[in-house]
Amino acid sequence: MRFRFVFTADGYTQGMGMAIDDFKVIIPYHKDAGVDYVYTPGPIADAGSNLAVEVRLNNFGMDPLSSTDVSYQINNDPPVTETWNGNLAAGDSIHFAFNTHFICPEGTYKLKSYTSYPDDGDHMNDTVRANMFGIPIREVPLFDDFDSTVSFFYTTSTLCLAGYLITQPSNTSILPSSTLQ
Repeated sequence: MRFRFVFTADGYTQGMGMAIDDFKVIIPYHKDAGVDYVYTPGPIADAGSNLAVEVRLNNFGMDPLSSTDVSYQINNDPPVTETWNGNLAAGDSIHFAFNTHFICPEGTYKLKSYTSYPDDGDHMNDTVRANMFGIPIREVPLFDDFDSTVSFFYTTSTLCLAGYLITQPSNTSILPSSTLQ
């Protein structure tokens, strides 16, 4: 096997050049399947929503792929495993959609998807990982008569979002928020 790299320059490209570093040539394994991309869910979703998982299944091997187990796992929950059957040529990939959905957790969570292919020659390309975020959904009151104690404007920490005034009204006059500062 030979590699040839040619660089040519003229008098106007002084100091320009080319470099190649850290590469290797490998012979692909006969049997090698893996997942390398998460199509859905996206990185942010509403917490509590029912989400589908769709990934890209690859045949990295030299032999055609006809069946493999594909799994996904949310955080440390038990994995969901389904079997893909079909015909995937060497070097090809397909869009695989799991039939089993999950409920989006609140806050940061991790999604991992992977294959379990018998006699897989290279386990380094079996798994994809993604960090996701479930946006907390809070219901707010849509009506308040302002005659009773205001119980929904409070905080349990010193953190308050900019633009929100957390207070108990002290008079009966309604003033613009700019005058309350």
